[in-house]
Amino acid sequence: MSRYIQHSNQPPTNLDAVAEDIKTALMVAVSQCYSQTQHFSGTVYTGLAGRVLMKYYLSSLPLPHEELNARTSLWSVQDLRAGGDRDIVLILESTPERTWKVHDASRIAFLETNVGVAALGLCRALEGSEDLLKHWERCAQLLQQALEHVYAEARSLGGGEDGCEILYGRAGFLYALLLVRKTVIRVRGGSDPALPPPLVQSAEGLVADDSIRAVVSDIVRCGEIGARRYATRLASAGSADNTAGPPLMWSWFDTRYLGAAHGVAGILQVLWSCPAAVIAPYLPRMLETVQWLLGRQDSTGNWPAEVSISLNQVQENELIQWCHGAPGMVILLSNILQWSRAHTQHAHVLDPALHETLATSLRAGTQLVYQHGLLRKGLGLCHGVAGSVYTLLAASDALDLDVDSGQDVGTQWQYLRWAIHLAHLATNHTLLVARGEMGVPDHPLSLYEGLAGMCCAWALVLCRISRLQLRSGDGDAVAGKRAVVMGSGHGMPGYDGLGWEGGVYRLN
Repeated sequence: MSRYIQHSNQPPTNLDAVAEDIKTALMVAVSQCYSQTQHFSGTVYTGLAGRVLMKYYLSSLPLPHEELNARTSLWSVQDLRAGGDRDIVLILESTPERTWKVHDASRIAFLETNVGVAALGLCRALEGSEDLLKHWERCAQLLQQALEHVYAEARSLGGGEDGCEILYGRAGFLYALLLVRKTVIRVRGGSDPALPPPLVQSAEGLVADDSIRAVVSDIVRCGEIGARRYATRLASAGSADNTAGPPLMWSWFDTRYLGAAHGVAGILQVLWSCPAAVIAPYLPRMLETVQWLLGRQDSTGNWPAEVSISLNQVQENELIQWCHGAPGMVILLSNILQWSRAHTQHAHVLDPALHETLATSLRAGTQLVYQHGLLRKGLGLCHGVAGSVYTLLAASDALDLDVDSGQDVGTQWQYLRWAIHLAHLATNHTLLVARGEMGVPDHPLSLYEGLAGMCCAWALVLCRISRLQLRSGDGDAVAGKRAVVMGSGHGMPGYDGLGWEGGVYRLN
C-alpha cells in the first residue's frame, strides 16, 4: 500500500461550499481538542502545549470569530487566549523543578522540550496575560539557562556536528528566541506601561542581536565541522565526486538528514528567519548549501531523507512529508524566494540564474506534494495532511503572488487552489479512517501528529479563501487581507511564519 491516498488532482471550484465544509470541520475538531483535558506532557510536538499554540494561533488569525462563537462558544479571541493561558499555567505548575532544567545544548528545542512552554509563557507575559505575568521569571530563567549552554559549548568548541536540528536541538532553540524577539518588538511598538520593567529588560537581553548571533554562529560552526567530516568520508569512500559536498552539513545521531525535522532544510529555514545583519556573514555558505540541495532533487521532484556517502548512489525516496522529503524543502525554497524579493538591496540577493533554478525546483517539489499529500498517517503537521497543506500555502506565497506589487503572476492561484483542495479532502478524515484508508496516530489530538495541527491549517486556508474571493472586490479590503496571504507571520506553527524584521527596532 502506498503512503498516500490518491485523489482527483482537480481542485474544487465552488469556494463558498468548500469554505462552509472546512468551517464545519474546524468547529467540530476544535471542540474535540478542547474536550481532552488530561495532561500528558508539556511539549509542543505532541503534548498539551501544542494545543495551547493552536489556541493562540487561531486567536491571531482574521477569522469570523463572532460567527464561529455564535455556533459554539469557544471562539472569541479572548476565550482562545485565556484558555491557552490556563493550560500553560497548568503545565508550569505540574512540572517539577528537577525536570525544569537544561542539561546540554542539543536538547533545547521549541518543539520537544520545556523550552517551548517557556517561550510561549514568556510571550504571553509580554502581551500582558495576568496568568503568565506570575510565571515570567521561571520561563525567562529556563531560556537563559539554555542560552548559557550554547555559550559554554561554543567556548569549548564542543558539540561537533550533532545537536543542531529543529526538533530537539539548537535550531529549535533559535526558533524559540526568534518567537520571543518578535513579541518583544511588537510590545516595544505598543509601549505597554503596565509591564514590569524587569520582564521587558530580561526578554530584551535574551533576544538581543548578540544572543541571536551567538546561536547562529554556533550552528554554523557545527555545520562547518559536519561538512569537513562529510568531505573526508566521501574521500575515504573513494567517491569520484568527493569535491561536491556542501559547505554546511549537520547530523543527528550520526545520520546526515536533509529534511525539515532533523536535517539541513529545517536548520537553514530557521537561519533564514533571523535578522539579515546577523546572517549576512554566513549567507554565501548558506546559498551554496542550498545549491547543493537542489542537486539532490530526483526526477520525481523529491529529495532523499538522508544523504549517502556516495553521491552517485541510487536511493529510494519514498517519504513525502514535512519531516522528510519534499515538503520541508519546498517551505525552505519558498521562504528563500520571498526573502530575496524582500531584500533586493542585500549584497547576497539571488542572481537571476539561481532564482530560476530555485523556482523550477520549487514547482516540481510542490506538484509532487500536491499529488502525494493526502497522507495515510493522519492529519498532523509532521507526517500528515496538515504538513502538506502548509507546504502548498508556502509555495503559493512564493509562486502565486508578486511580493512587491501584491499582484498575481498568471498562475490563476494554482498553488493556493491545491492547498485548498487537500484541506477540503481532509474534512472527510473520519470516513477515511473508517474505511481503513487513513490511520490514527498515537497522539490523535496533538499539534504535530494529530487534529490540532489540522485545525491550524484549516483556519489559515479559510483566511486564504476569503482573500481569494476578495480579489474581485474592494481594493482596500484586499489590501487589508494581504498579510494573511503573504505568509508574514502565519506559516506553520512552531516552524514557519516568523517573517522578517523591517529594521524599525534593533535589539542590542
